[in-house]
Order: sequence, then C-alpha cells, then structure tokens
Amino acid sequence: MRKFNIAALFSLFLTGILLLASCNNIFSPSEQENKIEPGKGSVKIAFGQGEARQIVPEALFDFYDFTFTKDGVSLPVVEKASGESLDFELETGSWRLDVNTYRGDRGHLAATGYADFAVAESSSNTVKVLLSGVVSEGKGTFSYSIQYPQAAELIYFNLGSLELGGGTPVIAGETATLSGSNEVDAGYYILSLKLAKNGKEASFSDVVEIYKNNTSKFNDKVFTDAHFTGTVAVTDILLTAGGDAIGTEALVLNYGDTKTLAAVVAPSYANSAVDWVSNDTSIVTVAGGILTAQAKSGSTTVTATAGAVTKTINVTVSPLDLPITGITLKNGNDIIGEALDLTYGTPVTLTAEVIPVNNSDSEADNAISWATNRPDIVTVNNGVLTAQKTSGKATITATAKEGTIAKSVVITVQAPVTGTAGIPVTSWEGFTIDVTAPEQALFFNSYGTGAGLKNNVLKLSPPTDNSGYLWGPVKLDLSQYAGQSIKITISVDAHAEASNAKVHWKVTETGDKYTTIVNTTAAASATAPAAATGWTTVRNTTAVTVTPKADSPWLYLEKSDSSSDNGLGNRVLYLSNMSVTITPATPDGDANGVALVGNGRYWNDVKIIDVEDVKAVHFDSWNGRYDVLKLTSPTPNDPAWGPLQYSLKEYRGQNITVTMSVYAWIDTATRVWWQSNGTDYPIIVSGTDSYGYNQLTTTKQWVRLSTTTSGRATNLLEQNNPVIYLSQSADYGLNGVPVYLADFQVSVISEGSYTELSGISIAGDKTRNLLPGDEITLAAALNPAGATRNTITWTSSNELIATVANGVVTAVGNGTATITASSDKTKTGVAFTDEVTVIVGTPVSVETVTLSVQDPLTINRNTTQQLTAAVLPAGANQAVNWTSSNPSVATVSNGVVTALAKGTTEIRATSAVDAAKFAAVTVTVQAPVTGITPSGESSLTLNRGQETTLSAAVVPSDANNQTINWSSSNSGIVSVANGVIKAEAAGSATITASTAQGGFSRTVIVTVKIPVESVAIQGAGSISILVGGYQTLQAAVNPSEATEGTVSWISSDNTVANVDSTGKVTGIKGGTAYITARAGDKVSNPVTVTVSYPEGSQSISFNWAGSGSQLVLDVPNAIAIQSGESVTLNGPNTGYETYQWTEGSRDIPGATNASFTFNSAGRDKGTYRIALFVTKPSYIGNATVSITIE
Repeated sequence: MRKFNIAALFSLFLTGILLLASCNNIFSPSEQENKIEPGKGSVKIAFGQGEARQIVPEALFDFYDFTFTKDGVSLPVVEKASGESLDFELETGSWRLDVNTYRGDRGHLAATGYADFAVAESSSNTVKVLLSGVVSEGKGTFSYSIQYPQAAELIYFNLGSLELGGGTPVIAGETATLSGSNEVDAGYYILSLKLAKNGKEASFSDVVEIYKNNTSKFNDKVFTDAHFTGTVAVTDILLTAGGDAIGTEALVLNYGDTKTLAAVVAPSYANSAVDWVSNDTSIVTVAGGILTAQAKSGSTTVTATAGAVTKTINVTVSPLDLPITGITLKNGNDIIGEALDLTYGTPVTLTAEVIPVNNSDSEADNAISWATNRPDIVTVNNGVLTAQKTSGKATITATAKEGTIAKSVVITVQAPVTGTAGIPVTSWEGFTIDVTAPEQALFFNSYGTGAGLKNNVLKLSPPTDNSGYLWGPVKLDLSQYAGQSIKITISVDAHAEASNAKVHWKVTETGDKYTTIVNTTAAASATAPAAATGWTTVRNTTAVTVTPKADSPWLYLEKSDSSSDNGLGNRVLYLSNMSVTITPATPDGDANGVALVGNGRYWNDVKIIDVEDVKAVHFDSWNGRYDVLKLTSPTPNDPAWGPLQYSLKEYRGQNITVTMSVYAWIDTATRVWWQSNGTDYPIIVSGTDSYGYNQLTTTKQWVRLSTTTSGRATNLLEQNNPVIYLSQSADYGLNGVPVYLADFQVSVISEGSYTELSGISIAGDKTRNLLPGDEITLAAALNPAGATRNTITWTSSNELIATVANGVVTAVGNGTATITASSDKTKTGVAFTDEVTVIVGTPVSVETVTLSVQDPLTINRNTTQQLTAAVLPAGANQAVNWTSSNPSVATVSNGVVTALAKGTTEIRATSAVDAAKFAAVTVTVQAPVTGITPSGESSLTLNRGQETTLSAAVVPSDANNQTINWSSSNSGIVSVANGVIKAEAAGSATITASTAQGGFSRTVIVTVKIPVESVAIQGAGSISILVGGYQTLQAAVNPSEATEGTVSWISSDNTVANVDSTGKVTGIKGGTAYITARAGDKVSNPVTVTVSYPEGSQSISFNWAGSGSQLVLDVPNAIAIQSGESVTLNGPNTGYETYQWTEGSRDIPGATNASFTFNSAGRDKGTYRIALFVTKPSYIGNATVSITIE
C-alpha cells in the first residue's frame, strides 16, 4: 500500500519559497566584498518564515549540509557550521538546493529543506529556504507565552491532547501574561486556544511541528479587545429557584408572593444577559428574574431568553385566604388620622386603600363607597371633599365589603372669612371659576351694608395688565345635557364697580352657536351698595330652549364688551343669589314619581310624618333637579302639623344656630316656610326675603329658600323632641297646595358639645320576684351620664303580668315578664337596652339544672358553640348565671362559649336564685389543622438511586394533630417513607403529603433520571479509510438504560473525515481526523481516522487562485507513489489556456495538453519535479509538484 510522507502531508504550511532579486524581492541582497567572476553569480542562503505560517520553530542547529544540483549533476556537499557565512558563488543557470540541518552529530538530523532558483551572471541574490521538521523518535520542547486582557477567560489552551496554561497568569495592569514550556514527543500537533470576554470570543488554531532535540516557540502572541469578534452563542439556559432546577410543573404562587429565579446560560462564557418576559402581567410580573404575583387568579407563562435560546415556565397564581380587615385613608401620600381641617373653597382628594391590598375578597368587596353625615358642611364624590360655606364638623366614611369594613375621618370646616379680604375660590354655587390669578376670584361671606347686604358673594376682578378676562370666567358644565333640548332659566343679583358692565349669560349650542340666555347691565357704584337698588337681578322670565353641544357644553358669563357681543370688559363684578333652573324641553311628568308609603318614611334625613292623607312622592329627577320630593296635604290641614320634620334631638337642651337651604317649586302662590319648635318657634327659612308670613309668589320655577349667612339662633331647653319642620298650620301653612322640594341642606352650630351614648344599665339584680300587687322602682343609668341624648324608654314584654312606667314596675298577674330600659338612638342609629326578669307569683324552688350537651365537650379554637340550660321544674326561675373556670381558654356569655386558646376549662350554668343548683361541662379547646405548608419547590429531579428528604409542616404549628401521611403515585419509580424519597427507576411520580386531620395536602413532582456514566467507541483506537470510502463506528453507553443515552458524533476536521449521526465516517480527503462520541455530558476516547488516496493511478489538479493569476494545487505539492503507479496531472481548463509541461528544466515533448500522465514505469526510484506553465490572456501561471517513486 502506498504511503504519504508526513512532511509532504503538512507541506501546505511549510512550502519553500524561492525569492529572486527582482522588484518584488522582500529580502535585501547581501553586499559583495569581492567581484563576481564572469559567468557566475552570488547567492546568500537564508532560512525564512512562510507568510501563511503562524507558528515557527526556533532554528537551534549546529551545522548544515548544502547540496547544489544543476542539470541532474550535484556539486560536492558543502558543510557549514552554525554562524558561518552562507554565501556561495555559482555558475549561471537553474539550480536546486537541498539542505540538511543537524543537532550534535550527523546521527541527529533535525530538519530538511530545499529551494529551486536561477543564477544570472554577476547577480547577487538571496535564496530563502523553509525547513521541515524530521519526524523520528525523540523529544522536543514546546515553549509558549501569550498575552490577553486580564478580564478575559481562558476557555482552553491545548497542544494536541495536552492541556497547557496550568500556571497562574502574571497580571500587569489590565493585561494577563501566561507562559510555560512542555517536553513532548517530536512530531506534529494541533495547537488550539480560545478566550472569551463579555460574550465574545477570540480563537486560534494551527499545526505545530516539534523538532527532535529542538525547541518550538509560540511566544509573544498578543490578543487584544479587537480580536474578540466572534459572539459566543448560548446553547442552553438552566432555570433554578433557590439553587434547585425548575421542572416542568407550574410554579404556584399566592397573591403578593415573590419568587426569585436564576438563569444560568451555557456555555458559562457566553453572553449571560437574560431577558425576562411575562405573557400576562395582570397575573404575574417579572423583573430581573423576580416574579411578583398580582391580585388576579390564573395561569400564564414566564419566558427567559438569552441569545436565540428561550426557556419557558408555567406560573399559576391563586388567592390567599386574606379577607379585608381595614381601610387606610390618605391625603396624597400622607396617611390621615382621625381628623382633618378644611377651608371653604379648597377641594381635597382623599384616597382609600383596603388592608391588605392583596386580599382574597372579590372585586365588588374591594370597591370603596363614600358617605358624609353632613352634606351641608362637606360633600364627598369618589373621595373628592368639597367644604361648603357652613362651618362645623362632618364625618366622612369610606366603606368596603358591603359596608362591613369602614374608616371614618372627622372633617372640621373653618368658617369663611368676612369683610373685604375674601378668600380665593375655583368654584361657586356649582359654577367653575376660570381666572389667571387666584386674587381675581374671591368669595365673601357677605358684601354690602343695610338693605344692600348680600350673602354668599363672588367677586370677579380682571387682570391688572388690562388683558381682559379669560373666555367664560364663570361657567356651568352642561355635559349631562349634551345633545338634549332643554330649557334654562337663570337668576343672579349683580353689582359692578364701574358702569356699563353687561352680565351676559350664554350657552354653547350644537352647530357652533352661542345663544344668549339673558343680557342685563348691572347696577354700578364705586362703593359697596347700601340700598337694594345697588344690585340688579339679572334673570330671564321666560325659559330659553337650547341644545348644548357635545364638545365643551357650557352656560357661561361672556367676557367681551364689543359692540356685537356685550360683556364685562375690564370691570369688577359682584354676584350673589345665583339660581339656575334647567328642565327638559318637555318637562318630566308626575307619572315618573314613586310614592313613599308606610312607616319610617325619610327624605334626606327629613322624616315624613305618617298622618292621614299626607301624600309624598319621590322623583329621581324633576324639572332639572335631582332627588325631588313632592308633598301634598289635605285642607284643612290641622291634623298634618309639621308633615316634614328634621330631628334636632342631639342638640336638646342647647342653644344652637341653624343655617338651612332648600329649593322649592310651586304652581300656586302659597306660604312655604320652615321653623323650629325651639323657644319662640323661630322661622328658619321662608318664601320671602324677610321672616314674615308672606306668601311665596314666584311660581313654576325653582326658588332657593335660605337663612342669612349668620343663621337663625334658637333655644332647645324646653323641648324634649326638638325639630325643624315644614309649617302646615291652618293660618300660615301650605293650605293644601302641592310643593316640590330639592337640595335640602341643614347646618347646626351648638354652643355646647355633643356627647354620644355608649350604653345603658339597670341597677340591681336582673331577676325580681314579686307577688301580685307588689310595686318596685327600677333605676336605669345612661353611659356616660352626661350623654346629650338622654331619654330612657321603659317597656314590658307582657303587661298582663307586669306593667312599667318611668321605671316603676307593678306586678299584675302570675307569670314572667321582661322589663326593658331603652336609650335614644345614637347618631349612627344604635339604641342600647338592658333587661330585668320579673317573676310574679309564689316562687317555685329550683330542683335541677341541665345542659344541652354531653360532658366532656371538644370544640375548635376560634369557634363558638351555643349551650342551653334547662331549669326544672318549668315554673321555677329559669335564669342562670354562666361562668368559665379558665376564661383564657374559653369564655361564656348567655350560653355562647367562645374558644380562645388550647386547653381545658369548666363551663357552668348556675341557677340565679339557688347557687347550689348548677350544671357543668368540661370543655377542651383544640387547635384544628387548617392546612399544610411544604418546604422546597413543587418539583425536583433525582438520579436513580439518589435519596433526599422532603418536609412539610402542619398549619397551625400548634395543631393538636401533627401527623402527616406520605404517599407516592408510583413507588416503583419513587418510593417514600416519612418524607424520605428514593429514586428507584426512570420516570416521574407524584409525592403527596397529607394531614391526617382535615385531609390537606401538597404534592411534589419527582422526575428520576439515569445519568450517563461513560461512553466508549468500540473497536480499535484508529482506523484507515480511503477518500470516498467509509466505515461505521459503534458507541456503547454505560449504563445502557441511561435516560440521556442518545449518542452524537463529532469530527475534529470535517474536511478530512465527516461523521454522521449514525457513526458513519466518510473519507473526504487525505489527512488525519479524530472522531469522538458524546452522550449526556460524557465524551468518549477519540478514534484516529487516517484518510488516504486509493492505490494505483491518481489524479492531481492545478487550479487558478486569487483573481485568476496564480496557479495552485488541490493537494500537497509533494507526493509519493510506488513503482508501477502513475499520476494524472490536470491543468485548469476555462477555455483560454495554452499549456507546457516540463520535467526538471526541460520541456516534455508533446506535453502541451491540459492533462499529463506521469508513469513510473521504466524510471528509477527517486524524486522527479514536474512543472506546468499555463498562459491565458493577460496572465502566466506556473506550479510545480514533486513526485517521489519509492
């Protein structure tokens, strides 16, 4: 079989280069000391480096042999020592030089080389010879020194199978230097190196020759940041939580839970930047691997992406059993305490947050509702508080969970300032104020003097730079009427500080129309008005029908005073007594109302007195106002005194000042006035500006009835049931005329403080024994004693047995009756009671007391159980007293046992009249199991034979029954005993931990794998195949049942030998490659594959390279054949070439075709040089191949 010389195999790296003295010569010619003889030329021998070569051995030789051959005739061998001059004079012509180098003596040949060159007469040339190491028995040294950025990671540095770089790098600044040397067998090696930095890599690979008795150096190789260009691809991502790998089962989180995940990329030196994305952020969010469960149940996925690799995990979020326990009120970011101060004209927005935020209650339970107990002082709308013009206190309450959870804050409203200062406002009487500076809109409690005095006054001032008011400085939002046909009536008193101030009200209508409602010149004077004539009532007596536009529908005050559009100009204007009536173009009919019937009828805290023939109808809206009450009383109306009453009971016994307002609509002139039943029965409001008994004559429109700003004072000392009531007397009442009422508001300021009730108690024994005709007096005390509402009401459950009047109990007939003392209701509507049992007749002795449960009794902590005591005989006093011997364990009240803590107590029911008669039961309070809490993840992976311990804890930790039962869904795969699990076989099983009490459980999915322990390629450690031939390798995985036992195949050089997924190795070209098998994380021993060409005839091709001007071979340029074999040489054939084949320095006759066959037949063993010269347009190329006949 024919073999290739190894030096020829690697001659791609070690090609000798002849450098002639020409314009392209990169070597400087040597200087000649003597004149060259005629017919000769001078050459200097140099040992150079191939430009394609990156690693060159250091030439440490002792002496050389030089053999010059011309025309087949060799000159005597010239020996020169290392360091001698290597200059020679030769005759002109074509020469071949062969060089041998030695270390020591001629028995230690180290390297060989050759060069072909030509000598011209009197020329001085340098001939460069490349040396090839001689492969033979012996040792050589490989020395290396590399530099790279200190921040880079050395992934591998290998010389063949030898790992280099075992030392510690030397750090200097930001550079690391690694150096060392190793003695190895002489021969050829693959040197490979890889560095990684910031997700990019720099790599290097080349063939190294180790000369026998010599040193090959890889020194001063410098890698900089510019070399790190290749991006390291991520091949895998491992997701972990708490150091444990995440399996395929979903992560389960509860509302508000967080879980920190880690993503480890492979390889470790790849760019480790990982992007996290949640598929549904309403269920779970993710930031930097930290999962946060939101307050929404459901399942979604979270994806980690690094490079082109993604890993996805399933996440399920479920609610905890966390009910709402409270509400936090905030003003901005500040938590509000129990009180807050406000000033009129300054809205404040409160926010309410339920506690805890991540509760498990429904969305409806989490909804916040707002309420105020005094809308005349403070109104509230979705948390926006608006202080009214009345000073005082109001309670704002935010509730959740259908009102069962509440949080209140007491709002104190400061009285508005009076006099000339005023306070800036942004709204007034429901209108929005739009000015450029706060001082341009001021509110006054009152303005003017004498008959010119007005209350609730708005002052408008123009900008000081005379730029004029903004468009619509006072405007009412009509959005609720957009696109509807409505009627508007406006009435407002106006006063100006300069003449010709037009009070011009308009509406923005559909079709971009600006319709006038009313336009009147205001009364003017430079001073505050002292007479009623100082004010002008601006109003339209006939309602104007308009259709507000959809975009910016406003009823607004015109600012312009141009001739075509009269308005304020730059004048100061005062407004008071604003009243706006808006009704549908077709008014609401009475048919839309709902009759209020039966007892307990109320409208805005106003009680509708349940008397005969008083009719009350409620409207959600009526003629432009909302929440309207229509009241109709008969004539004569004496039986209907005060048909509407607003209670002042909480102010009983105090001096108070009342401020009230209400809108009224009548069709016929009548008296509409409200008064108090306090001292002198003062009138609170009436249908006139004075407090006389005049009729209200303004009909068929809404009229606002209100007290003066200072209010009405009254004394409630004499009244037990003080009220504000609608007068309905025969002389001064409604006289049977129906009245519509809306926007009822009352504010009361007391000179004394209000003290709320907290309870009531009857002194003495709770059971009294009487004989018919006996009389006793019971005393009841309110708590506190000074409570403002201090009425006590006495009742008897059976007046045939006992009656009661003001606490005096009279026994009437035999039997048992309950006497009850009741307090007034608190502001929140709660009434307190206390009771005494009265037994009338001859007492019957108690014989026994029994309980409704058997002894002993076991109940769960935090639960209650009702016990019932039976007293015999039935005629005996049935009252018993309940006691607990250990109230810290359980308490008892009226037979209701409340379990508080683990332990034992005795619950006793003792006769109230005979302490010797009782019944008792021993109550044991136990802590029941309410759940189970696992530790660790919901899934894990084990190798076969591996054991680990799972743990779970009973909830609560002090539960009486702590037993946990463990089970496996498939004990053949995973067995479990007391939480210790063992991986038995490959597969998956569910481990369940269950509480013995309650059956609460948690599961863990366990996946068992069988890892690969080793993988080996069967057969010899090396194989030889021909180019185009193949051989299939077999690999054995140990153990054979490994779960990741799939084998993959790898070739070190696919250009020499390729291997497919079945282990089939195919020869591609001559050379050597190494085949390895991989299974799991294990790699086999390599198999050396030598690929050679078939015996017999061979074929070698010459091809154009570069831009088509260079001729190269497709195989090494030196080959060996056996005697009798032939080689066919093929030149390039693009259709334009001419050819000439030469042997040595002579043309081969007739060899001018593209192909030439070299036959060894008839030739002696030796080396023959065949060259091809090819000419094509614009180019001449040549190449030479050395053929050795062995």
